[in-house]
Parts: sequence; structure tokens; C-alpha cells
Amino acid sequence: MGDMKVGIVGCGMVAKGIHIPALLRVKGVEVVAVCDINGEEAKRTAEMFSIDRYYTDLSDMLKREDLKVVDICTPPQMHAQMAIQAMEEGYHVLLEKPMTSSVSEADEILRALKNSGVKLCVTHNYLFMPIGIEAMSIMERGELGDIIGMDVKFLDRFDSTPFWEKGHWCHTMPGGRFGENIIHPLYLIDKFLVVYQDRLKL
Repeated sequence: MGDMKVGIVGCGMVAKGIHIPALLRVKGVEVVAVCDINGEEAKRTAEMFSIDRYYTDLSDMLKREDLKVVDICTPPQMHAQMAIQAMEEGYHVLLEKPMTSSVSEADEILRALKNSGVKLCVTHNYLFMPIGIEAMSIMERGELGDIIGMDVKFLDRFDSTPFWEKGHWCHTMPGGRFGENIIHPLYLIDKFLVVYQDRLKL
């Protein structure tokens, strides 16, 4: 049995293809329940990964399960409500990117976080890719000299992901697919700037 019990909210591609498989590889972590408003999808996901219980209501899962972390893999339009509810009830939250679909909702989450005493992590996974870690290490060592510019490209193919399909939730966001995905290069640029500024202080 795992020391850190996790409940998954949202049983779509990101949960099944990335979050749950990754969590199952972490020693001491146990995914004990999944939740989705689509009961058939919740059941299918639970069976796929041999997870004991599934729910169609977040409140029900939070009430019945002895969780440590709530991993929210729903569309970002639902993030604020769910993250705030979980934090107010004392659960740490892992939140898929983008954090929200508006600045005002992000502010609401941060206010709830400040008052909660729990931890919140937004999934900025590209920070931990080997090529990114190596690039930051090179910069930290000063091997690149003075940095006068940065060019970050994020490439995608129309036939490589369901995000491009008509009717996908990402197209209802501000900026559509671009708005849903632009956070990747933005947080990479931010991290590299912080690393470079720290290097200048040495």
C-alpha cells in the first residue's frame, strides 16, 4: 500500500496517457480512486489500471476517500472550482496546465491556497525533460556567455493529437489550441530567465 494516496479527477487522454501511468511508477504513491462526470469513462479507467473505486462526483470522492493528493486532469475551465474545493478540504492539489482559462480564476486559486495550508503544483512538465535540464545546467555553468535572446519553438502536427479535432474543449478557450498550449514555451522562457539572472548574481 502506498503512503501517498492520490485521487484522479478527469479520466481523459491526459489522465490515462500521462498522469496515472506516471504515478503508478512512483514508489510510495497509490492511485486509489478516479472521478469523471462520465460514469462509463470513470469505470473504464479504473478497470484499465486496476484502481479499486471510481466516482462521478468530486465531493463524493473527497468525502469517502482518505486522500493526500487530488490530481486534477479536467479541462481548465473546471480547474478553479475543483482546486479550490480540494484545497479548502485540506488536500494537496496537482493541477494540469494551463492553470485556468482566466487571470481572475488564477487569483481565486491563489487566495484559496494562501488560506489552506496545503500545497499546489501546476504541471509544467517540460521543465523536467532531459534536454531542458541539460540546457539549464549549461547556462548555470556560464558556458553560453552573455544571453542576448531566446527562441523557443513548440511544434505540433494536426494528425498527432485529438486536440485538433472539432468539438474538443480546447477550442472553447481564449486563443483556442494556441491558448491551451502557449503555456509550455512561456514557463520555459520564465525558468531560463530566472536561471540566467541567478547566474549574473554570482
